[in-house]
Amino acid sequence: MVRVGEWVLGAVGAFAVFLGLFIMFAGDEQYLGYVGFSWRVGDITAAWAWGLLVGGIALVVLALVLVVAQRRPHTHR
Repeated sequence: MVRVGEWVLGAVGAFAVFLGLFIMFAGDEQYLGYVGFSWRVGDITAAWAWGLLVGGIALVVLALVLVVAQRRPHTHR
Protein backbone atom coordinates (compact mmCIF):
# COMPACT_ATOMS: atom_id res chain seq x y z
CA MET A 1 0.00 0.00 0.00
CA VAL A 2 1.35 3.41 -0.95
CA ARG A 3 1.53 5.96 1.82
CA VAL A 4 0.21 9.50 1.53
CA GLY A 5 3.72 10.97 1.37
CA GLU A 6 4.45 9.36 -1.96
CA TRP A 7 1.15 10.63 -3.39
CA VAL A 8 1.85 14.16 -2.20
CA LEU A 9 5.42 14.16 -3.55
CA GLY A 10 4.22 12.83 -6.89
CA ALA A 11 1.34 15.30 -7.17
CA VAL A 12 3.44 18.34 -6.21
CA GLY A 13 6.21 17.20 -8.55
CA ALA A 14 3.82 16.67 -11.45
CA PHE A 15 2.25 20.10 -10.87
CA ALA A 16 5.70 21.73 -10.79
CA VAL A 17 6.65 19.97 -14.04
CA PHE A 18 3.41 21.20 -15.62
CA LEU A 19 4.06 24.79 -14.51
CA GLY A 20 7.65 24.69 -15.75
CA LEU A 21 6.62 23.37 -19.15
CA PHE A 22 3.77 25.88 -19.36
CA ILE A 23 6.11 28.78 -18.65
CA MET A 24 8.60 27.52 -21.24
CA PHE A 25 6.22 26.83 -24.10
CA ALA A 26 3.22 29.13 -23.61
CA GLY A 27 3.13 32.37 -25.52
CA ASP A 28 4.37 35.54 -23.84
CA GLU A 29 0.84 36.96 -23.71
CA GLN A 30 -0.61 33.98 -21.79
CA TYR A 31 -1.42 34.32 -18.09
CA LEU A 32 -0.68 31.91 -15.26
CA GLY A 33 -2.78 32.03 -12.09
CA TYR A 34 -6.25 32.97 -10.92
CA VAL A 35 -8.27 36.08 -11.61
CA GLY A 36 -6.73 38.96 -9.69
CA PHE A 37 -3.67 36.88 -8.77
CA SER A 38 -1.97 36.03 -12.04
CA TRP A 39 1.26 36.66 -13.88
CA ARG A 40 1.92 37.19 -17.55
CA VAL A 41 4.13 34.35 -18.79
CA GLY A 42 6.39 36.82 -20.59
CA ASP A 43 7.24 38.44 -17.21
CA ILE A 44 8.40 35.16 -15.62
CA THR A 45 12.10 34.48 -16.06
CA ALA A 46 13.44 31.30 -17.62
CA ALA A 47 15.19 30.46 -14.35
CA TRP A 48 11.81 29.93 -12.68
CA ALA A 49 10.72 27.63 -15.50
CA TRP A 50 13.90 25.55 -15.28
CA GLY A 51 13.75 25.47 -11.48
CA LEU A 52 10.16 24.24 -11.49
CA LEU A 53 10.90 21.69 -14.20
CA VAL A 54 14.04 20.24 -12.60
CA GLY A 55 12.62 20.36 -9.07
CA GLY A 56 9.38 18.73 -10.20
CA ILE A 57 11.23 15.94 -11.99
CA ALA A 58 13.33 15.37 -8.86
CA LEU A 59 10.18 15.08 -6.71
CA VAL A 60 8.52 12.64 -9.12
CA VAL A 61 11.65 10.49 -9.25
CA LEU A 62 11.91 10.56 -5.45
CA ALA A 63 8.28 9.46 -5.13
CA LEU A 64 8.88 6.59 -7.57
CA VAL A 65 12.01 5.50 -5.70
CA LEU A 66 10.10 5.49 -2.42
CA VAL A 67 7.29 3.41 -3.92
CA VAL A 68 9.72 0.88 -5.40
CA ALA A 69 11.72 0.70 -2.15
CA GLN A 70 8.53 0.11 -0.18
CA ARG A 71 7.40 -2.74 -2.42
CA ARG A 72 10.72 -4.58 -2.11
CA PRO A 73 10.88 -6.98 0.78
CA HIS A 74 13.57 -6.11 3.29
CA THR A 75 15.96 -8.97 3.94
CA HIS A 76 17.90 -9.15 7.19
CA ARG A 77 21.05 -11.15 7.54
